[in-house]
Amino acid sequence: CVWRMFSKPMKGYTLKRGVKLAFDAGSEPKIEVCTSSADVIGICIDVDEYAGLAFVKPIGNSHEDYLVCKKNSGIVAGDKLKFGQGGELDKETGQGVIMAVALDTPKQVPGVDVYVVKAKIYGYKAKA
Repeated sequence: CVWRMFSKPMKGYTLKRGVKLAFDAGSEPKIEVCTSSADVIGICIDVDEYAGLAFVKPIGNSHEDYLVCKKNSGIVAGDKLKFGQGGELDKETGQGVIMAVALDTPKQVPGVDVYVVKAKIYGYKAKA
């Protein structure tokens, strides 16, 4: 089963991060960064800053891409990853929810203090 990509208004900057739906009273749901693997609904693959929209690929789809990861996380190729604070990928050290596998070591984005890692997202199909 392939789930369709969708777009919604965004709250904050969500590009290349795990995201969730945020519900504010009196307005339509917005996309914001997730706080853990438990609340992630998808990966923000693109943003339209002019229109304030985030384009999301649902977590149920397999996906391979460079995604934002924690700085100094010690991730190496083959590590099991989870989504943590700020929608960033982090190394899974316990028996938590595994969402991805690292395909490379993290790299710094030139000119900014942001790190990305190439990862294969398995969504809820991954096993610990």
